[in-house]
Amino acid sequence: MKQISNTLNCGDINLVAAMMSVGIPLDQTRPCSLVLTDKGQNYARYHVLSCSVDNTHQTERMFTFWKDPERCNDSDFKSIMDFVRHGRKLGASTADDWFDLAHTYLAGLESNPPHAPARINDIPDFIEKNQDGLAAHIYAFAYNREHAWKLLEQARRRVMISRGTSHAMIDTHLEKWQRNELLARLEG
Repeated sequence: MKQISNTLNCGDINLVAAMMSVGIPLDQTRPCSLVLTDKGQNYARYHVLSCSVDNTHQTERMFTFWKDPERCNDSDFKSIMDFVRHGRKLGASTADDWFDLAHTYLAGLESNPPHAPARINDIPDFIEKNQDGLAAHIYAFAYNREHAWKLLEQARRRVMISRGTSHAMIDTHLEKWQRNELLARLEG
């Protein structure tokens, strides 16, 4: 976790979707970056605001709960973590997997309302009518995860280049002369 102004960076799409589901938004100007390393290790970096819109959920606290679920005393976030843990065990990975799992998971808990969303795109309307409760948070997770995935597909690509202890992050849209100048500075 690295802090930039009022945002924190997170590479776990499930954690990002879970935090969004309790009201912690992504940075509006730069929600996501895709970092391509010169060593072949590519990763996403989501830029998450430091707290929820209503200031009831702190991002760093959610990071702590994610790392140590036994310490979580937030029932909404704990419910989402339990759902994600269940989904990971079953190998859920696509938007359809998570959406279908939300239906079966909630039905198994006898918490699936009769007017549950029929499609992922129906989730915002469902949440607007059912803002509280387990079903709202579980469906919000499925929706937010798909949203985070779409942001990743649209993310600006940056290349991380390392030389010894020096590192540079170079935007792939820079002009060739600008990239060369940054590389020359990195070389010393």
